[in-house]
Amino acid sequence: DITISWANTYQRTSLEDSAPSTINRKLRAVTQMFNWAVRTELLKTSPLQHLQRLQQSPQRELRALTRREVQALMSASTKETRGLWSLFLDTGMRKAEVSSLSWKEVDLDRQVITIEASKSKNKKPRIIPMTKRVLQVLQARRRRAKKAQEELVFPRVEGHSNFYEGCLKVFKRCCAWAGIKGVTIHSLRRSFAVRMLELGASPGVVQRLLGHSTANLTLEVYAKVNTVDLRG
Repeated sequence: DITISWANTYQRTSLEDSAPSTINRKLRAVTQMFNWAVRTELLKTSPLQHLQRLQQSPQRELRALTRREVQALMSASTKETRGLWSLFLDTGMRKAEVSSLSWKEVDLDRQVITIEASKSKNKKPRIIPMTKRVLQVLQARRRRAKKAQEELVFPRVEGHSNFYEGCLKVFKRCCAWAGIKGVTIHSLRRSFAVRMLELGASPGVVQRLLGHSTANLTLEVYAKVNTVDLRG
């Protein structure tokens, strides 16, 4: 059933909720599967060999949220998603790390989160201390998880069983309500790094908390203090 017509319809309908780059990436994975099938002689030709990718806008440089934007985001969010944004803002964890975070990686007594090497982008484990806010969020979720016998800390986001799609949709909606523009969910991770550096944490410490391979990468990618924040 996969044809150029199907792919074009998918592109058009998906633009309502997804960026062109995301749609291109998903269809590229399907195209690569068909290319493999052709190479192994399972298929004579790929049904998507002439598919045109959607035009993508130049990738904008990610920025951190200002303090006022963080307050506005929280005000526009439900209690559940405020806890989720707090986890991103206070730990610097990646989407993939939060989506797969299980309770065995959360130590409420020691107040630390352990990211296993298999889940870390640089394939190295790291330990992230909890802030008081994160501790309260996780304690509340733990009580609910025990009743529901859930292994994941965030098995769903406001009813969305797919964490990735749910997280992105809810974040986009909350930002729209709060009037926040030019940010993505990854901006919360950048916000964590900028706040840490503003508070005087060394690049090496921020590097370890973020799971970067080198401190230079931390500085190159994240160490740009928001001038809007400095003005208030």
